[in-house]
Amino acid sequence: MQIATSIPLGLVLSQYIVTVILAARSNESFSIPPVISSATFASATLIVFGAGAASALLVLRRIDRLDLTTVLKTRE
Repeated sequence: MQIATSIPLGLVLSQYIVTVILAARSNESFSIPPVISSATFASATLIVFGAGAASALLVLRRIDRLDLTTVLKTRE
């Protein structure tokens, strides 16, 4: 849920950051347009979703291996 809500915000912020960086570096000799292709946005989104899913599966796997009675009996 958190990943799904943060990806659109990250995509908008990334476009803004690229625009700010390129505006700071522009001079009279040449200018680089701040363009990020939709394929870049799509691949970034898939990578973030994949990393989130892999992380969730690893955490779920470790939680399933816990012996709850031993964990609850352990004192701090």
